[in-house]
Amino acid sequence: MVNVACFVKKHMVLFSFIFIFIVLAFVSPKNAYASFFTIEWKSISALAGLSIITTGMQKSRIFHKVAKAWAKRLKSERSLALFLVIFSGLISTILTNDVALFITVPFTLSLGSFIENDLSKLIIFEAMSANVFSTLTPIGNPQNMFLWHKMDISFFRFITVAFPVFSIMAAILVIFTCVLFSRKEIVLREDADEDIVVDKKLFLFSSVSLALYIIMLQFKLNYAAFVIFLVLYIIFFKDIVKNAYWTLPLIFVAISLDFHTLASLKPVKDLLSAMISNSPRRVFAVSSISSQLISNVPATVLILNFTHRFKDILYGVNVGGNGTVISSLANIIAIDLSNDNSLWMKFHKYSLPFFLVSFSIICAIYKFI
Repeated sequence: MVNVACFVKKHMVLFSFIFIFIVLAFVSPKNAYASFFTIEWKSISALAGLSIITTGMQKSRIFHKVAKAWAKRLKSERSLALFLVIFSGLISTILTNDVALFITVPFTLSLGSFIENDLSKLIIFEAMSANVFSTLTPIGNPQNMFLWHKMDISFFRFITVAFPVFSIMAAILVIFTCVLFSRKEIVLREDADEDIVVDKKLFLFSSVSLALYIIMLQFKLNYAAFVIFLVLYIIFFKDIVKNAYWTLPLIFVAISLDFHTLASLKPVKDLLSAMISNSPRRVFAVSSISSQLISNVPATVLILNFTHRFKDILYGVNVGGNGTVISSLANIIAIDLSNDNSLWMKFHKYSLPFFLVSFSIICAIYKFI
């Protein structure tokens, strides 16, 4: 019983969405049953395959070694913050925002073990950065992957579509980081020279796998790609498959079930239909604000039931990834990994102002982007 309780607690987000579906199934059994036929299995399989490959890159520890080498060269909290915020963001463009935080947050915690400075605020900014930078690529986060398949455009075309909103948020993030982190000197402890051993074979295998995987996704070979790389990792790196973040695709399945069922309820249909209309700016605004209340992946699934303005949804749910702690699964992952309960409230001190500034600026110039 203790083990079951620990398992449920560890995967609280997944079980919360499962509980919501159970409640909705009692309210509307017919719609709940129909939601099983609306799951985007192509997106789920793509996400599952990426979970395996990115776990391999994480476990190779190459990113830890690179980040540590650079961090030791940086002299102030501001320079360290800028480096790790940008580092976290760049990783998220290829490994998804959720998985990027599985690399940067543990690294930041280990960094804190040989640096005297308090790095808790930096974890919040790494989560914000992962949300911002993941906007840029179709594999940067689950909602992008979902929308990419809906939009039916190339990998690089997606980047050009997402770039205007990404560039605005990235600029604001850099300004926030420069203003909110001081020039206080970094103080290293005596054990800072401890070396990190890199599994070069695993890193090379995972890097090549990632490149090939993206190519296969580009040619819409999602199922084949998942099966091929699952088998390859089982043969050569079985432990990676065991340790992959399998709850991420499962959460996406649960979210899909929840919000397809919810969107089928008449009161919800009437409310969202009235709110969204066919205005690009309104779709953007509703997507952003909905993300604050139900998280950006569920917001994507829900709003797609009422409009096919994919670009406006894309902009809205990515801007909406920052704000409340539940606006993105990445936020919950970062705080959960930190083992610091005080961050649940502290998170909003920085993320909510960032969201409000980003949302206001983009709303004001929306017709120009």
